[in-house]
Amino acid sequence: MIDYQQYVPKYLATSETFSTIITDMEGNYAYVNDTFKRRFSFLGTHFIGESFTNSVYYADVSRANEAAWECIQNPEKPVIVELRKPSDNDKFYWTQWEFSLLVEEEQPIGIICVGQDVTESRRSAGMLHELNTRVEGILNSTPDAYILFDSDFKLLSVNKAAAAYSRKFFGIDINRLDKLLDLITEDEKDSFEVVVKKALSGKSIKFDRAIGKSWVGVSIFAAKNYKGDVIGCALTITDITETKKKGIRLKESELQLQKTVEAIPHPLLILNEDTTIAFVNDEFERVLGYASHEVLGQKIDFLIPKEYRKIHQLHHDDYMADGGILRRMGRFLPANTKGAQTIYTDISINTYRVKSRTQILVIMQDLTDQKKWQETIIKQNERLKAIAWQQSHELRRPVANILGIVELLKNTKLSDPQESKEIIRLLGYSADELDAIIKDIVDKTVDEAG
Repeated sequence: MIDYQQYVPKYLATSETFSTIITDMEGNYAYVNDTFKRRFSFLGTHFIGESFTNSVYYADVSRANEAAWECIQNPEKPVIVELRKPSDNDKFYWTQWEFSLLVEEEQPIGIICVGQDVTESRRSAGMLHELNTRVEGILNSTPDAYILFDSDFKLLSVNKAAAAYSRKFFGIDINRLDKLLDLITEDEKDSFEVVVKKALSGKSIKFDRAIGKSWVGVSIFAAKNYKGDVIGCALTITDITETKKKGIRLKESELQLQKTVEAIPHPLLILNEDTTIAFVNDEFERVLGYASHEVLGQKIDFLIPKEYRKIHQLHHDDYMADGGILRRMGRFLPANTKGAQTIYTDISINTYRVKSRTQILVIMQDLTDQKKWQETIIKQNERLKAIAWQQSHELRRPVANILGIVELLKNTKLSDPQESKEIIRLLGYSADELDAIIKDIVDKTVDEAG
């Protein structure tokens, strides 16, 4: 009778990790270690002399027989096989075994099998496979191209979008290439290698590139395995043609708006809702003397004379409460210049919304000269009124006197020399008075004109 235990190394006989069994050439158990016994104690058997099939999932019996037969055919080569084993909950778990042929005096006497539980490993592998499948599905469903390559530019993974991009932009099927560099033009290879080197060092690289009439956004970053080791680079490509076109149109619109704003021949300000200044045009700088960097971010109060600031705040609050609609604030509103002068303006304001923020557009028309002209006209009108009054009242008296004396002379025969002298005196007095009044009127008229 063969003592099979002598063929089992002590470390396997006492192992808490590995199950060790020996079957005879008939497939019956000739030896089992304690670890194996404990794991299958629920079977209620001592195993020795019984068929190995009692502890193998029925669907894997043929696989075990094939492994044993392979050992017999190749006695120098151990055979690795995964077998499902029954459990005490009517399920099974996965085990991995190494089969080796036992030979005594050049005759095969049995199969020694060393195994371990790989259920968790198998489950993890399954989960990893499922995860990889999901990731692959996600990558293939995204419109962005995804390319994974190692440090030697060897392609490791390419999604459907990347294949479509390579055909669209380069007329090449990337799946037929071995290395990513085969997709790069000769004059760009050196610069691309520099970029990849930076990415491998941990720097994320992003840039936009024009390809024909299209634009793509490119990102390159280091790819790492589960241990955190860099295994290569991931490259993503996004079609940003429409975004780029919108950006170009936006810049053109902004430029057009800027030109329009700068063409306005009056000071223009854009205020935030709290009346801080967000923008001023060149005309503002010319008229009020402040450079834009001196006023941006400041409240508009410094432009308003102190005695008007309180009423200005009331008008602002009333305007905002009324919905901030277009409003003309009034003519000849005073404003302070940088040179401590006061100018007078006509102000129109309106509000608009930008990204949920309220902003206030203020246009100031400088009416300082008009105000001066108006004041001059008012003064002239006052003087003209005075002249008119003088003409209608003061001038009338000497004229009436002269007319009366003339009428007297028509109707009276003067025989008394003394009486004639008096009439002549009165006539001369009235004439002198009339001359003085006319001279005064002339002087006032000349002053007004001058």
